[in-house]
Formats: sequence, C-alpha cells, structure tokens
Amino acid sequence: MFDGFERVEKVKQRLAEEETARAELEIQRLDTILDVWSSYYAVLTSLRQVQFAQAALSSSQENFDASQTFFEDGLATISELVSAQNELAAARSERARANADYLTAIASFTLAMGGPVTTASNEGSSSKYPPAAMVFWVGETGGGPANTRSVWDPNSEGTYGGVDDPVRRNGFEPVGFRPLQNPFYVALPYCDMQGGRLKAEAARLVPWFIAQFRGPGSSVCKGHWLEIRHGAKTCYAQWEDVGPFRTDSAAYVFGNDRPAPNINHGAGIDVSPAVRIIWDTGLWTWLTGDLLSNPKYSPGCGHWITIYKTSRETLRR
Repeated sequence: MFDGFERVEKVKQRLAEEETARAELEIQRLDTILDVWSSYYAVLTSLRQVQFAQAALSSSQENFDASQTFFEDGLATISELVSAQNELAAARSERARANADYLTAIASFTLAMGGPVTTASNEGSSSKYPPAAMVFWVGETGGGPANTRSVWDPNSEGTYGGVDDPVRRNGFEPVGFRPLQNPFYVALPYCDMQGGRLKAEAARLVPWFIAQFRGPGSSVCKGHWLEIRHGAKTCYAQWEDVGPFRTDSAAYVFGNDRPAPNINHGAGIDVSPAVRIIWDTGLWTWLTGDLLSNPKYSPGCGHWITIYKTSRETLRR
C-alpha cells in the first residue's frame, strides 16, 4: 500500500537524528579533551607560581635575617627592620595564595579527568618495605598468565625482541638476541589505565602525574624509573608491567602499606632476570628525575656502562 513515502521519510528522519546525536557526542568528547588539557596547563602554571613564590619567600627571609642582624649590631634602623619584616609577611602571604591556587588547579584537573576531589596526599614515600620478589620475564609461559603481552603493550614480546629467557643468559641479556628494550624491568601491583584511558584516580595517586602526563590515552607509570637497593648493591630498573597478582594496590605502591597477602609470601614486586642477577630482595624507591642525570651510581656495579637505546629513552646500564 502506497503511503506517500511516509516510511522512507521516517527512516531519513531517524538517520538524521542519529547523525545529530553522534555529532553531539563528538562535540562533548572534544570539549572533555579541551577541559583536560586546559586544566593540565593550569596546574603547570600554578606550580610555577608556587616555585616563584617559594623563591621570593626564601629571599625575603634572608633579607629579614640580615636586617635583624644589622639592627642588633646598630647598623640598621628600626624602620629598615620593620620594612624587611613587612616584606617577609607579604612573601609568606603570596606563597600561601600560590599554594591554594595550586591545590584548586589540582582539584579542577582531577574533576576534568572524571574523578572526585580528594585531600589524599600526592607525595608518595621515598622507600618501601623490603618485599618478597618474584622473577618474571617477557615471553614467559607456564601455569600462570603468559607474559607475551603486558598491561600497557599488547605485543611486549615483539617490542622487546624475543623471550627474555631466565636460564640461557649472556650476562644480563638472553642468549640469541640483543633486547630492543631495557632488560632491567619490574612489575608493580597498580595499573593507571582502564579501557585505554587513564583512571581519574591516577591524577591524585601518582606523585609524578603532572610531570609525565601526555594525554588521557597514555600511561604515566609505564617506563618510570626505580632504584632498587640490597645491601651494598644498587640497581636501576623501569616499571614495564603490572603485578604480582594485583592491579589496584595503590596504597602499597605509592603509600606506606605492605603488599597484599598472596600465595607467594606476600610478594610485592616482580623483577626481570637481569635484576634478579644483582639482588635477591631489597628496598626500592622512586626516581623523580632522569636516570642519566642521577648521580647515585653504585661503584660496585660496573654493569651500568653499556648504553641501551629504546623508543622512549636511553639507559646507562
């Protein structure tokens, strides 16, 4: 029965509505991305203001201390001392304002990322309990999950260049090939990504989040440096996977909690075969700067000599 193209027009209308809805979703997506990046740069700006305010406060404090000494020695007048004191008070006020602006910017950034505002600390601890360690390796297969892929790299074995065999070794490298990436790597039980995007909580949990943020689709934890110490031995390694057993142990990884109980004697870190050669178990601590500019090389570890070039950085091993 001819309906005057009514059904055709309804289909066209529905298709137009769907296209409009898709366009509106795309606008919302772009607006969200803009909000994230705008909030991120606002955090960077406020952080610089804090640094400037702190430098000004230090200068004012030194000026006041000098003025007070000169006044006590009769080399300065009371008006000069009061002027220096007023400058110090103003510098303290400016630093407090800058700190408040920075915290506000952090809160806005967290909201832009989709998380709640929280007063949780973002500092992280400088060292950890000496956890039990498990050895794992790229390309590992067996009773547990295969390590042919990592949380952050769906083809970690290919990216690495092959299986990092823990038995057949040529020093710190596997026999048969030279790794394309740093053979000194670890896994820790926290993942900052979910569904291909950064978790909102990462903005407040990861101490170096602002410095390493490269967009909502890029991990801020992958590749981060750790310093591992055991007795007189020191090793540097990069965070390249998540485990053992857990992916949500932020209170341990970034705080002061002990690792969650597990069947491997409470293991809190997975280490690569190269790291295992150096130490049995020990403390680990975050490196906040580039390894290449870090002066703390152990004189007893002569293997920190060869240069490895990867897609992300250069490692002095």
